[in-house]
Amino acid sequence: MGVPYEVGPFADHTVHLTVAAAADLFENLPLQILSSKSNIDDFERERFIHSVRDGQVRFHYRGAWREPSLKRGVTPSDVRWISERLARLTAEQWSDAFRAAGYSEPDARRYVIRLRQKVSEGLALEDGS
Repeated sequence: MGVPYEVGPFADHTVHLTVAAAADLFENLPLQILSSKSNIDDFERERFIHSVRDGQVRFHYRGAWREPSLKRGVTPSDVRWISERLARLTAEQWSDAFRAAGYSEPDARRYVIRLRQKVSEGLALEDGS
């Protein structure tokens, strides 16, 4: 098939594909990938938090990936907790993470801007928002 993939000594014996490689696998199938996590235009447009209902945060997801199934819900306090930690990351740390993932500098900058906006949204989340 000639699709590049990465296989490593993963405990769960999984195969890891890049988004482009996964798209190549599905190219000739009657399926459509509606969006991907690696589409900066989609990421910039996509809302972060849909709502808070019954003390649980409902995240906004659309496209080919969906909200993860969790054993317990995510509370506004949980979102604030992780947002506080993400807010501590320096510009250099964000840049290093995206560079290590192979993103171009212009795309990485756009992702970081939007991620920081989402972190700010998480910090401002109230229990009944």
